[in-house]
Amino acid sequence: MFTGTVPLEEFRREHTLEYNRLLKSGQLAKHLVDAPSRPMTLGSRILGITLIICGLTLLVLVLIGFTGSTLGG
Repeated sequence: MFTGTVPLEEFRREHTLEYNRLLKSGQLAKHLVDAPSRPMTLGSRILGITLIICGLTLLVLVLIGFTGSTLGG
């Protein structure tokens, strides 16, 4: 998600019509890129995990705030 790439096999499986269209038109090679570097992959994973933790923390705080305001008042 953060690197903007998807493995070719996954693209072929999940976007069959587009894959076949690009293959038939000869434009598939134009859209192929190298896999992201190891540091980019690691950085993307760290960023993703950090954002998920932040989102879950905010969700818990909102729920605590909601339940605290309805019980107290």
